[in-house]
Amino acid sequence: MPTYTLNYPPEDAQWLIRDQTRSVFLEEIVHPFRESVFVNGFQARTAKDDIWYKGGHYDTKLTIRYVPSSLLIRAPLVFFSLIALLFVLRELSDAVGLIVKND
Repeated sequence: MPTYTLNYPPEDAQWLIRDQTRSVFLEEIVHPFRESVFVNGFQARTAKDDIWYKGGHYDTKLTIRYVPSSLLIRAPLVFFSLIALLFVLRELSDAVGLIVKND
């Protein structure tokens, strides 16, 4: 399965990650029919925004949020997607057959 990366404006981090989250960039890594992982990055631009943790100074803070999908939602989506794929393949084979028959 392919993996997709979606970019969001940093302002959306407050409702996608958690309230009061400061952000410089926000990305979502999507695994279709499975789960999503949100990656939020913050870099201090002023002295008051410095990041200190256990006595150490850091330039960047990453917040990662894993969002699983429910099996009750995922299973019907996969089922209907497979039915749609079979329908499209059947129509495609019919169209190719008509093209070959006309030549």
